[in-house]
Amino acid sequence: MTDVNNQELNKEIIVVGAAGRMGGAFAEYAKKNGYYVNGFDPKYTASAGQEQSIKYLENALYVERDSYDSACQNRYAAIVDFSSEDAFMENINLYAKFKKQVVVGTTGWFKKKEKLEQVVKTVNDAGVGLIYAGNFSIGTQAAYSILEVAAKLVNAVGGFDVQILEEHHKDKVDNPSGTANEMANVIMGGMTSKTEVLEGNTNGKDKIKPCQIQIVSGRFGSVFGKHTITFDDGMQRIIIIHESLGRTHFAAGAGEAVEFIRGKSGIFTMKDLVKEKFAGIVKG
Repeated sequence: MTDVNNQELNKEIIVVGAAGRMGGAFAEYAKKNGYYVNGFDPKYTASAGQEQSIKYLENALYVERDSYDSACQNRYAAIVDFSSEDAFMENINLYAKFKKQVVVGTTGWFKKKEKLEQVVKTVNDAGVGLIYAGNFSIGTQAAYSILEVAAKLVNAVGGFDVQILEEHHKDKVDNPSGTANEMANVIMGGMTSKTEVLEGNTNGKDKIKPCQIQIVSGRFGSVFGKHTITFDDGMQRIIIIHESLGRTHFAAGAGEAVEFIRGKSGIFTMKDLVKEKFAGIVKG
């Protein structure tokens, strides 16, 4: 019953971290798109917010490890993990053991060399497939591609400063956002004059260096996520904006990742998915 190509199981998914905001958003998307979805979340407390998150699960929310392990072994073609860094690093061994295809929206671990290498080895040894991302939004991936081209163009013109303003809801703890950091990396890849990131403002004494890209963070209200990238040479401005209007597009991207990883083995990122999806449009 663990064959990922079994037609009876190919629409069955278990969401790890199902009581969280993203887990709940994905469960809603998946059910509306014909998947049979159940969840695992040991942190479930039956609070009002978590009740809202799990309402799209079919008939099971596993909170005990033993019951989840048993279900994972015998059912589900794919695992979608929106848990935590520590939980994922423990869970990956279980996913590999039971030969599950995995979509990982949990962040942090892939920025640490030792943890990334550990996951790569575990996945490759098991012969399964795993795709991970800090941001599953297809629109955000398109924005990266737009920025890649824009950076090369303004680099050819010369003399442009760059600022990234990222705005999120007041409950988001980390800053800058992972998306803003990735945008800065994309821009530095296309602009030879930009080699450093300045997070926030200067110390009040020094000017921003010509080699720096400034990232400014705002945390207020209920903003889902907005990134404004401004190229300015003192005579003109080019402004590129990506704004999230909800969590649905993140969930939809994770859904595309579920389909992308079917039948594949090895480690993949959203760049691989985008390359396949936008074949002939986006190069590299």
